[in-house]
Amino acid sequence: MKKRFLSMLLAMVMVLSLLPLQILAAEPVHVLALGDSITAGYGLANEAEFFTAQLGEGFDVTNKAVSGYKTSDILKQIAGSKIDADIAKADIITLTIGGNDLMALLYAKTAEIYNVSHDPDIKGTDIVAMLAGLTPENLMEYYDLITCAGAALSRLSAGKENPAYLMTSAEFTAALGQYQQALIAITSALKAKNGDAKIIVATQYNPYTAFAGAPSIYPLYEGIEDGANQLNAVIAETAAMAGYTVAPVKDNFDAVFAAGTNLYHANPDLEAINLDFHPNANGHAVLAKVFAETIGEVLAANAPVETPVETPVETPVEPPVVEENKGLQDVQPSDYFYDPVLWAVGQGITKGTSDTAFSPNAVCTRAQAVTFLWRAVGSPEPQGTELPFADVKADAYYYKAVLWAVEKGITSGTSANAFSPDATVTRAQTAAFIYRTVQSMGGGFTGAWMFHLPFTDTPDWAFESIAWCYMNNITKGTSETTFSPNSGCTRGQIVTFLYRALAA
Repeated sequence: MKKRFLSMLLAMVMVLSLLPLQILAAEPVHVLALGDSITAGYGLANEAEFFTAQLGEGFDVTNKAVSGYKTSDILKQIAGSKIDADIAKADIITLTIGGNDLMALLYAKTAEIYNVSHDPDIKGTDIVAMLAGLTPENLMEYYDLITCAGAALSRLSAGKENPAYLMTSAEFTAALGQYQQALIAITSALKAKNGDAKIIVATQYNPYTAFAGAPSIYPLYEGIEDGANQLNAVIAETAAMAGYTVAPVKDNFDAVFAAGTNLYHANPDLEAINLDFHPNANGHAVLAKVFAETIGEVLAANAPVETPVETPVETPVEPPVVEENKGLQDVQPSDYFYDPVLWAVGQGITKGTSDTAFSPNAVCTRAQAVTFLWRAVGSPEPQGTELPFADVKADAYYYKAVLWAVEKGITSGTSANAFSPDATVTRAQTAAFIYRTVQSMGGGFTGAWMFHLPFTDTPDWAFESIAWCYMNNITKGTSETTFSPNSGCTRGQIVTFLYRALAA
């Protein structure tokens, strides 16, 4: 009651003194998605299934990808002026590029082998149209063509090294060099138009992973696997030189596929054969997860450090119990998060990442943030048992926490059917989670209210949450004029916010 009176009094003083009220609409993180048919969502009927539509809250995504684009096409697109405004606005630029460069080389090699024994001659570009018409019914019509592709992708022939193997050819080695130079040129061109944007390049997955167990068409897996790994090695090697971050798409695709989820349109079953190398809806969900996590890491790496604030002047009615430090070597008495970490560990809200480390500067996921919050208020039992989110399984450690948070209006997910538990939680999302929890318990602003914030980057949707947190000394921002709403929230910041919210 005392704080509510103080907030009303402050509002009156502000009006009487004609202080300016800053309710500014800071922009969300602007993501420009460039690349080929992967980003363009080829093969998906619903744009909501595109990975670019599933990145989560706080992102404004512009998708300028074009199906069929190779690195040369991306360079032309950037060199033109049609997307200049999009580049200038972007905080993050994502790239899925390289697959078509690799496939174009494969088609050319396949045509070369095919033309040795077939008339009339065909070109690599002809193969794209030919394979588009492939069905289980006309499979035999394309048998020779598929055999020639297999010859280009087989490391061994009659038990010996295959001289026609594409991935050890001079052409492929030269193509890798050209690809590297193209990556450097693309990132340089983007930085010339927006030096502040952070660029993320995805690794190339193998769309024929399922073909590994199909002896008759195994070469499609073997050759593409080798080619993708060589291409990804170039992507990794060039990252520091060109100044971009790598999104580990292939590693994640391989792990999820190995766990039993099909991520591809491609099908090795001869009765339902499909050579489409694009990801299906499941694949795009994994792409969204990988890009969201990588963006979160990039934002966190460039985020200002949370400014420590003094302990609130008011004495809490029930001050939190702070436990003794029992061996966390990365948590020192001089750290602003020292008491909050010991309190959180002592209350069972979270544990360290090992017996001797808390990892206060590591970023938190949305699942971890909601779980910490749920435990901080006593782990209340949810009323229901069903969630609309396909990415929150009943056996997940955070299931009850998310169920409770949805019931209390603390979160509505990142879409109608997704919570994005593994995405990095932002500072604005954390403030909103905390404030909505306080509201669910009868607190927060009531009636007409006004509040002055010194921050110039506060988004409209989180203004009330951030204002309440600021007024109650839960956070003072990352500088005198910035809150950094889209930066990833670290473990140290999360428990500090919770600690101060409990004492407020």
